[in-house]
Amino acid sequence: KYKRDKTLYDYFPLTSDVTGDGIKELFLFTHNNDSLFLNIFDYANLTTILENRFVTKIGGYNSKQDYIIHWITAEDVTGDNVNEVFFSISAGFSLYPRRLFRYDFVKDSLISSINTGAGNLKTFPFNIDEKLYLITGSTAVNNVGPDYPFPYKDTCSWLFGFDKNLQFIFDPIPFLGSPASINTVLNYNDQFYFVFRVNKTKGEKNKIASIDQNGKIINFIEFDDLISTRIFSMKTLNKDLIYFQNPTNNKFSTLNINNFTISRNRRLNKLNNLRYITEDDIDNDGFPEYFFFDLNKHAVTLFSKDLKHPVDLPIHLEDSFKQLISTKYENKLTKIILVGDKQFYKYKYFKNPYYYLKYPIWFLIYFMSSLFVLWIQKLQKQQIEKRHENEQRIVQLQLQNFRNQLDPHFTFNAMNSIGFHIYDENKEKAYDHFVRFSRLIRSSLLSSDKVFRPLQDEIQFTEDYLEFQKERFKNPFDYHFEIDKKIKIKDIQVPKMLIQGYAENAVKHAFTRLKRKGLIEIVIKKKSKSIFIQVKDNGIGRKASAKPNSEDSGRGMTLMEEQIHLLNKYQNKKIELNIVDLCNSDKTPAGTSVEVLISI
Repeated sequence: KYKRDKTLYDYFPLTSDVTGDGIKELFLFTHNNDSLFLNIFDYANLTTILENRFVTKIGGYNSKQDYIIHWITAEDVTGDNVNEVFFSISAGFSLYPRRLFRYDFVKDSLISSINTGAGNLKTFPFNIDEKLYLITGSTAVNNVGPDYPFPYKDTCSWLFGFDKNLQFIFDPIPFLGSPASINTVLNYNDQFYFVFRVNKTKGEKNKIASIDQNGKIINFIEFDDLISTRIFSMKTLNKDLIYFQNPTNNKFSTLNINNFTISRNRRLNKLNNLRYITEDDIDNDGFPEYFFFDLNKHAVTLFSKDLKHPVDLPIHLEDSFKQLISTKYENKLTKIILVGDKQFYKYKYFKNPYYYLKYPIWFLIYFMSSLFVLWIQKLQKQQIEKRHENEQRIVQLQLQNFRNQLDPHFTFNAMNSIGFHIYDENKEKAYDHFVRFSRLIRSSLLSSDKVFRPLQDEIQFTEDYLEFQKERFKNPFDYHFEIDKKIKIKDIQVPKMLIQGYAENAVKHAFTRLKRKGLIEIVIKKKSKSIFIQVKDNGIGRKASAKPNSEDSGRGMTLMEEQIHLLNKYQNKKIELNIVDLCNSDKTPAGTSVEVLISI
């Protein structure tokens, strides 16, 4: 830190290489009482090389110093190979000084322009044919009275032109209106372009104008939109356009210098969250790099020519960016120094030596990604085909059960039963059987291509089937349903033919040679996140029913087990099957219990 007396106040530093070591020194201003002093600090060697060099008297206002120091440029205008430093000082209500200064480090000499009297001078340096032009705009703040002693009052905005010796190169140009300002100037094709902004002034409008090197106005256009004072050329993008940026939304507009018309520029939409700072050829390739401030990232974003290859230069969140103060290019490396309110920031900017490897890497990534996608697609196709095959297999198994249920013998018996009740003039019984038989046919046809159906439909189908079978077989049996009232049987899907299949197996096998009346108990209740279904009979047991002289070999049970296996393998529903042989106390067979647990 620069040590100073407590009565001194430092201001934003200027920078210039006055020692010839390739690194810019810091120019710091301090004041004491009514005097302003210049100090030069060599931060490369941490030494002060100029201390308390008197610059000018400073006017006061209400016992406070109200002035602004603006950095202009550092140029060798004397031919001694050391840059002279140009800056301006603009006083506020104290009115003095309002002038430009040039300091020569070699001769330790200081010259200044006249005290213009115009407010808040902002100067833009241009080298045209080895001649230095200092184009200065001012702000109309209307701080002066009628007895103001200086020639260019701040009741309007002025455009000045100074040479290297701070003498006028053309008569100052006034722009009426207050408050108003001219605080950005751009040189393009040997003409100077600037924006005159006026605020809440009747009869005056914003203007964009151009003048030649002699101060003659060449073109101007009036506009109502508030276009920012951030104005730049971006010559590598379009040689016929000048770019502007709106101060409120940061969107860009363009001025076509051929027909002097303003339009929105969509090409720069990607920069809408960025605020233009400056441009400089920092890598000595003949093309400028562009510096923007990223409002979202709180970082300075550096673009190469044509606004490509952005690089973020982060700034601490508690700090605010002020100025790019130094760049140095050597050994294909650019050193960049930025300054904020609280800290200096140093960066190294260089070309990535592995940049061109990105193309084969991208190709390799694309190739591998394509192979991966093709592999995934192949697996998906195989899974879909396999799932389709198994769904077809499940449907075939269910169709086999369907054919077993509605085979010609069963159908013939059902029709005979209906006919018998009609002949017996039992109309209610005949109608009931006819409705049940119609439901069996309709349910079988509607669900012939489905794997699952609602539990309510499966219960109704099983009940209708058992009613017909009670009349078919000589050995009578009863059946009973016990259904948990908490279960919404309309909403729960179960495999088709699941309950009916095991009930059918009990009818065909359990009651053969049974000397007592048969009973089928069907219990349906909820267990945690599953549905528990039990089909229990009091028949002769599996061992006895599997004898060679039994009605058949139990093909239905095998079909159901295969169906459950396929459903577990290829469906989200998981089904657990458990078959229990029931016994009496003397270990004689007492029936069979089929227990099914279906996840929901």
